[in-house]
Amino acid sequence: ALLCLALRDQILPPNVNLDTPDPACVLPWVGRTAEPARLTSLLKVSLGFGGHQAALWLERGDMGPTR
Repeated sequence: ALLCLALRDQILPPNVNLDTPDPACVLPWVGRTAEPARLTSLLKVSLGFGGHQAALWLERGDMGPTR
């Protein structure tokens, strides 16, 4: 559900568990506040104990004309 809302609202949700990112890793981290972004597709990967794995790829469709 979070991926669907992120695609709809064009926003990256916050990462509440990232307090101090490694300064040697120069990636565009999302901190404690949500950030606007231009999203066309998202990938969600879930890994569990015992080898349970799932992946979901979502792409933004044509929203059509606005009313």
